[in-house]
Amino acid sequence: MKRNVLIFTFILILSLFLNFGSNCNCGENSFTDPDLYPSAYTDCDVNSDGRLDAIDALMVAQYYVGLISHLDGGTGDFNDNGITDIVDALMISQAYVGLITGGPTTFSSTAGGPDKVWYDSIPLKDVGDVFATTLYVDASGDNCAAYGFELEYDSSIVEIQSVVEGSEGYLMAVNISNSIGVSRFTGFDTTGVGPDDQIEMVDITWEVVGSGETIVNTTIDVLVNNNYADLGTPYTPNTPIIVRMLGDVNGDTFVDASDAFAIAQYCVGLAPISFPILADVNQDSFVNAIDSLLIYQYSEGIIPDVSTPLPSSGGSEVDVYMDSIGSKLLGDTFNTVVHVNATDYPYGAYKLDINYDPDILHITDVTVGADGNLTAYNITNTSGIAQVIGIDCYGSSLGEDLELIVVSWEVVGWGSSTVNMTMETFVDITTDQMIPPLEMLVPVTVPEPLSPFIEINSPEDNSHFSNTMSFDITITSSYPIDELWYTVNDGSPMPFLSDTFFTIDSVIWSGLVEGEFDVQVYANDSEGLTGFVEIQLVKDTILPAINLNSPEQSTNFELTDPAPIINLTLADINLYMLNYSINNGIIYSITLIQIGYNLVIINSVVWEELEDGNVTIRFTISDYAGNINYLDVL
Repeated sequence: MKRNVLIFTFILILSLFLNFGSNCNCGENSFTDPDLYPSAYTDCDVNSDGRLDAIDALMVAQYYVGLISHLDGGTGDFNDNGITDIVDALMISQAYVGLITGGPTTFSSTAGGPDKVWYDSIPLKDVGDVFATTLYVDASGDNCAAYGFELEYDSSIVEIQSVVEGSEGYLMAVNISNSIGVSRFTGFDTTGVGPDDQIEMVDITWEVVGSGETIVNTTIDVLVNNNYADLGTPYTPNTPIIVRMLGDVNGDTFVDASDAFAIAQYCVGLAPISFPILADVNQDSFVNAIDSLLIYQYSEGIIPDVSTPLPSSGGSEVDVYMDSIGSKLLGDTFNTVVHVNATDYPYGAYKLDINYDPDILHITDVTVGADGNLTAYNITNTSGIAQVIGIDCYGSSLGEDLELIVVSWEVVGWGSSTVNMTMETFVDITTDQMIPPLEMLVPVTVPEPLSPFIEINSPEDNSHFSNTMSFDITITSSYPIDELWYTVNDGSPMPFLSDTFFTIDSVIWSGLVEGEFDVQVYANDSEGLTGFVEIQLVKDTILPAINLNSPEQSTNFELTDPAPIINLTLADINLYMLNYSINNGIIYSITLIQIGYNLVIINSVVWEELEDGNVTIRFTISDYAGNINYLDVL
């Protein structure tokens, strides 16, 4: 803020009035020999009030620093040296209080010298900083009674807010002219301050208004003791103030692509930046992708200044959307593409937040799309958020259904959720918003996984076997099968490899007793889920028994006799079928059989067609296990 600040220190003046005003007639009592200062009455009553007093000293000080442009009652040149300065104000004040009792002093001071006026060191500053510096005076073995300083500085970088007396100093008048970058201030003390080698004379408060470097050029116009002798040779201290440049977020004194990249990383939470105040180059109170875009463009020479975007495009509208996800299975990996329809103006920068349920989904990677750009991203699967930023200082492609980025996912749990994609920033290369901030909701469902389902195609339940058997199976599973095994009667696990076929181990088969036994089949998938099925089978290795009861072997039958009835005794707990054939002819099956006596009536048609002679009838008995026995009746 440009300002002229008028600061007056009235403490000294008031004290002068209180202590001496009522008892001192300056025209009569101030000088032992008025002729020593012939101009005191003619030129130093600058307010023309007929008195030489502290007001005249104050006005001379104000005139000296430029607060008033002229003195009506005279020149104020008390010491007749042709210059009206703070020494004259000091002498007027001393005369007023009766300190001047003789002629001008002729000795010089040995105090002070080069480097005897200095400031606090000023560290690196940022735009917007407000800071104070103290101006010190080294009077050594002498005192300091009056000074006059002029400061020159670049007011586009810093401005002086105020100048106040220091803890040991004094101040009479201040003229701050930030509009031209020049400020003057002066002060005097009738008796002087000191001796001291570090007088804290004044405190100066500054405000940083721009970036760059300026030298505070301090001209010491007057620096004297109470006898008006110079404190050594007046010295001009030049103090640098360096303000980091807008956009130089890494503090390397350059504004380049490394700063733009640092802002991009900061925007997605990858890393802090050293000087955040310098990152907001467009001064909109936000640090975002737009600031990174402007610095990239500046580093490429596209724009002349980091805070000056390209001429406005007038704005345009685009569509941004993500592929649908739908239903997935635990362990699935898949990609979704974020698309952009940008047909009017190329986009220059975006910042995208993706929120998801980390108990269901994890993001494994983010890559640049076929038509997009990607500068930095930060995936935090523990909290279910990914932040993505992309900057293209020249502008990306135009067209419909452009592929901005590709997000890679892994399903880590089951349930229903929604992926929430928030486009925080989306601007074209002129920094005009192409879309307002928006949210996109993409539903996802992962059903709870089921254990592998095992189906035994063969054998059927309760099948009978006389030898070890093979199994034909079908396994249905949501996830890859990692392990297969079977047990017999819950015995030792027997692994097998094929997911469609296995055979009962012959050693296990041999160890089974006759009768029923159970087979358990297991399948374990990649998610640790186990499927199970059980079947009951029958071991039967004993041949069925068949005996002839009647007629006896070699019984003779006449041709006119009816077909014989054969009485058989059958014995087996698992009888299945009885067959017979005559003279190795047609085989006839009898299914209605039982353990014990069974009557078999020989087919009469076939019997009648037999010729005279020997006849052999073969009976074949079988059980469900496939065991077979024979009986020939002659």
